[in-house]
Amino acid sequence: MRIATFLFLKTGRNIFKPTVPVKASRTQPAVAAVEAAPSEDGVIHIGPRGGRYRLDDHGRKVYLKAA
Repeated sequence: MRIATFLFLKTGRNIFKPTVPVKASRTQPAVAAVEAAPSEDGVIHIGPRGGRYRLDDHGRKVYLKAA
């Protein structure tokens, strides 16, 4: 009998699937806010998930290729 099986049968704890601890409520926002003010020409911004973009003359995001 494997030790994991023995511990599960004796204690009821499954060591392969540990319980997830309950976290307290978040005090900080998950995603940082992006500046709404127009930025300088040529400045590259990095989004919350790693996407790179710059702002055009109208303030719209123009995403850069990941090459």
